[in-house]
Amino acid sequence: MTEHTPGPWRVGNRYTPTGVFTADGELVANTHGAQRNFQREEQIQEQNANARLIAAAPELLVALKQAQVLIAMAGFHNNNQTVPIWDANVKLIAKAEGKDNDRWTHTRPLESQYEFQFLGNCSSLA
Repeated sequence: MTEHTPGPWRVGNRYTPTGVFTADGELVANTHGAQRNFQREEQIQEQNANARLIAAAPELLVALKQAQVLIAMAGFHNNNQTVPIWDANVKLIAKAEGKDNDRWTHTRPLESQYEFQFLGNCSSLA
């Protein structure tokens, strides 16, 4: 599967203020608001909010993967209080990576304490 454009991403430039760009200035996405009867200023504010959320996506994905590693290393991936968090993270990571998330659950056996087939090598998460 094709990987996403590497982050970090930033919002806006002089010509496309509601776009999302790589550090090198390449356009990743151009945002639009939902089709509503907004005044122009409200529409621009919504587009900017959408752009900020999209621009944060690569860093949010890394943070989710790091959280999974920490949860597993601490032994909390099978804890009743953290299972909903674990499962939500797994589903979000799978969604972001375009993977079938039905097969990734907290009950899946771990490869080892520090290495997970789903996450790959933990050292690559930095």
